[in-house]
Formats: sequence, structure tokens, C-alpha cells
Amino acid sequence: MKLNNKSLTVKIWSFLIIFSILIITFLWFFQVIFIDTYYEWYKTNEINVMAKLVKNSYNKTNFEKIINEIYYKRGVCIEINQGDSIIYSTDNMNRGCLVEKYNPTLTFYKNEFMTSKKEDITYKVVNEQLKSETLVYGLKLDDNTYAFLNT
Repeated sequence: MKLNNKSLTVKIWSFLIIFSILIITFLWFFQVIFIDTYYEWYKTNEINVMAKLVKNSYNKTNFEKIINEIYYKRGVCIEINQGDSIIYSTDNMNRGCLVEKYNPTLTFYKNEFMTSKKEDITYKVVNEQLKSETLVYGLKLDDNTYAFLNT
């Protein structure tokens, strides 16, 4: 059987093959090029929303309950520091939230933020031992109380 280049079947198959190649190329391009940037942007926005929730609920009577809900529903670890001591941490499941023994630079970043006059700050912390990155958000709740969120 001889194919006619002008037949409808050939035109439909040609269009479908070209369309499929374009879709696969488009998906590959976004998967390889933009997925890391998008994921970091998404996590930064998510942690900013959670920080606003923590700040708005700070002086409420059910503050611990709200923090635990954020921790369980959103997977954001929260640590509340007053001065040099941790007064509350959601790391009750030992997930490794803000574990400074694995990353001593985290202590440096926390101390730097607490001595600065800034209201909030975002750090990207690289754990050399585990070869992973985490996003840490520091938030000043009052004169001597700070919240650190990470995801």
C-alpha cells in the first residue's frame, strides 16, 4: 500500500507526532529548568504564610494549639526561643527540626538574627553532613522572643 502525503490520515498522524514531540519537549524543559526554582518559591511563600499565622496568634491563649496544628497539617517545624533558651519546639516526633548538632551554621544564623534589629529573615541552610538544603525563617515576636520555622 502506498501512502499519499496529501491524505487526511497522513496529515492527522503528522500533526499528532509533532504535537506529541512539542508537549514532551515542553514538559522536559520545565521539569529540568524550572522545577527547583518553582519549588523554592512555593516553599518560601508557604513559610511566609505560616509565619504570619504564628505572629498573629502569638499572644493568644491557644498559641501552642495553633502552632501544633501548623506543625501537623503543614509539616512546618516551629521553635520558639526566649533569649538563649528554647521555650517551645514542635520537634516532639524527633523529625530533626532545626537540629543544630547536624548543622553548626544554624546556631550562627539564629544568633545573628537575634542580635540584629530585623523583624524577620529567611536563610537557606545547607547541611553538609546530610547533603540537603532547608529553608529557615526567623521571626521576632517581641523584644526577647523569636520564632524559627523551617520546612
